[in-house]
Amino acid sequence: MDIKQYLERQCALNSISRGQIPNLLGYANAAKALRRYDAFVGGNVTDEEFAERIRACDLLAGSALDEAMAHTAHVQRVNQREQCFIEELRKRNAFVPHVWFEHERSYPSPIFIVAMFGEEHFRKLDLPEEMQTFFLTGGWVFDVQSIIKDFIDSHPQHRLLRGPFGKAVRVIIRDTYDHGFVYDITTLELIEERHTAPKVGRITRHRVKGRGRRLP
Repeated sequence: MDIKQYLERQCALNSISRGQIPNLLGYANAAKALRRYDAFVGGNVTDEEFAERIRACDLLAGSALDEAMAHTAHVQRVNQREQCFIEELRKRNAFVPHVWFEHERSYPSPIFIVAMFGEEHFRKLDLPEEMQTFFLTGGWVFDVQSIIKDFIDSHPQHRLLRGPFGKAVRVIIRDTYDHGFVYDITTLELIEERHTAPKVGRITRHRVKGRGRRLP
């Protein structure tokens, strides 16, 4: 039984109306109490301060509050893992080999322009279709370094090289979803290979979420 079902049962067993809940939990501000209650029954069982208020109310807590909270948290973790797995499958299926630029800053300035156009607009360079095919089939026929050098020499002020993330410092040839060859932007010498799945932050007009990535 999840926390919503459990608390609904407790309210029914003890004839507790919604309007009585703030007073039972010791709140003077009823609207605030009900907002937190709705969030809690909606699954926010990590709100320990609110959980303590419910534990202190025998009519709501009953004998199995913690069990219901633990069940809810477990279901959330399982659902989150499933969602992450499905999202990764989607990204793998949609992946196309490309070149990705890393810059001197992880956080853009100004941030609104990246929120408007998307991060890929300032980091991703598409490869010709014939090159994508060779990468996807495991081939390594083209001199990608020469193509990147020509791009840099021909477009020194391009947004991929100088933009809201600052100056480009590394370039990654992403041949598969979770593999990339990392080159120094100046010398185009190979620095390392990366074998990690991409983790891209979600950028809004006000903040950047999900940072701490290796591959884009």
